[in-house]
Amino acid sequence: ESETRDGKSKYLIVTRRNVIWEEEFCLHYLFFDITDYRESQEMHKILADNSPVGVFVLQDGRICYANSKFYMMTGYSARELNDMDIVQLVHPDDRDFVKHSIEQMVRDESWPTYNFRFINKNGTIRWALGSAKGIHYNGKDAVVANMTDITEQIQAMEELSYSDAALNSIHEGIYSMDKDFVITRWNPMCVQIFGIQENDAVGKHIWDVLELVENYPQQNEERIQKLLAQGFNREEQQYRTKIGEYWMDVNAQAIMVNGEKSGWITILTDITERKRMENKLRQSEEHIRLLINSMEDIVFTFDTEGRFASFYKVPDEVEEYFKNANIELVGKHYGDILSGDVCAKLDIVFPVILETGENQHFDYLMVINGRQRWFDARMSAIKDSSGQIVEIITVSRDITLRKQTETSLAE
Repeated sequence: ESETRDGKSKYLIVTRRNVIWEEEFCLHYLFFDITDYRESQEMHKILADNSPVGVFVLQDGRICYANSKFYMMTGYSARELNDMDIVQLVHPDDRDFVKHSIEQMVRDESWPTYNFRFINKNGTIRWALGSAKGIHYNGKDAVVANMTDITEQIQAMEELSYSDAALNSIHEGIYSMDKDFVITRWNPMCVQIFGIQENDAVGKHIWDVLELVENYPQQNEERIQKLLAQGFNREEQQYRTKIGEYWMDVNAQAIMVNGEKSGWITILTDITERKRMENKLRQSEEHIRLLINSMEDIVFTFDTEGRFASFYKVPDEVEEYFKNANIELVGKHYGDILSGDVCAKLDIVFPVILETGENQHFDYLMVINGRQRWFDARMSAIKDSSGQIVEIITVSRDITLRKQTETSLAE
């Protein structure tokens, strides 16, 4: 190393030889400026040592150079690696493949990449992306290679593959959108529900693919604003498709990445059949209501403890009687309201209904507004979906005229 007059450093190679010059013994010096070469070599070393990729040179089956990233990836020191056969770092199941790949790269003078597993010093199996090329190093044939740890990427791909399998096998319709509501995923159940293929859905805005029925103008815009404000929304929605109209239980949720919304995922459960049944039930209930209203009978229910639970139909005369007597029936036990003779009959039939579920009927006498009134009571059990009795419905018909006629005939 030498310094010039202006203070710059220069790297020189100096040769000397003895010569005779004009019959005098002299020393002949040659100076070669190698500053650019030295700086280039130093730069390559700096780049290699600071590379995020593991770099090493393989010669005669041994590692003769490696950068700091390679040492960090493998966990071995330079001295330990110098004494090792490179094959020892490769997973046993991948050794033949790696050896063949390196030989092919050197032979073809190409830089293709390949995945393989390596084992670091603590015994952990990691995945690497590698490539190699034949070079001359210190006057001999060698191989320069690099490797990148891709373990996390491989694991992410496996998890994604598992997620895709789960997404495709789930019985709910699932689609995802980016933050601008452009569809990014569309699972097979969505295809089945809406009759829209994945290729016809992905990449399009949700409103260009699905027609969501509005109950009033701008309702869909309100749904979007609600979703943006809350980050989630759940409601029952009606969709109109080319294969019909469907009701869905919709659960939409924001996809959060680093605390920010990056998209949306929507889970759809087909509730069309349930909605149809509910509609039929409402129609049936309306028919029953109209039927009950057209009857002259008293229709009410008891709970399983014998308390009045509800009244569906009460003639005006009977309703006026209890109102004038300031008697509140709902929630009261029949023993607190009715006469002793009626209670005695209910004490008999009530346990039978609860035990057997069979219908029961009996006649009873009540005095209403000073007049004796006879009623025929028919009682039936109301059961839930599991077959348990939850209430007892009672239909009481006024049979006073019939009783009077029977008495007259008997006389």
